[in-house]
Amino acid sequence: PSNFFIFFNKWYKDADIIILYNTHGGYFSHILLRFFKKKKIFWRLSDMWPITGHCTYSYNCSRWREDECRNCPDLSIYPSLKWDSAHLNYLIKKNVLKNTDITFIAPSSWTFDLIEKSPISQHLKKSLIPNGIDQSIFYKRNKLEIEKKLKIHTSKIIITFASVDLNDARKGSIYLYNALSDLDLTEKIA
Repeated sequence: PSNFFIFFNKWYKDADIIILYNTHGGYFSHILLRFFKKKKIFWRLSDMWPITGHCTYSYNCSRWREDECRNCPDLSIYPSLKWDSAHLNYLIKKNVLKNTDITFIAPSSWTFDLIEKSPISQHLKKSLIPNGIDQSIFYKRNKLEIEKKLKIHTSKIIITFASVDLNDARKGSIYLYNALSDLDLTEKIA
């Protein structure tokens, strides 16, 4: 879907709505959004990328709110840039979204607040729709049966953590590891 051939694609032609998720990575041209005139467009924000010049998380940088991402202080933040085109990217997004009938979907209050603060998206329609949970899979079960099935001993501490990249500071892996290192555990932390 990276170019204008999308308009000849059967899936596009048959669709009543278009739902976007993560679109950074160079495989989708956001200029195409201007041409989706006959489709209802929703963009579910998984991160800050749609409202910044390039970064998925701005950390302590507020240039996306105050200065249209001029003079980016960290081009290495994912998705990294070879040269500082953050301001240009910001202006392109701002211009495209200004002329597009699109609804931003925020999966969290945090994301919803960002959408409201962003000069790029303040004028857009937005909805807070938290991620759903499939209750046919995730439901309360008998603790003893689960412990037996998974061969978990009730005398042990059970901690579950998931992250795509354990070295990604945004996921908090280092905080978990440090906290576990401070505990008196008899088994090795893996």
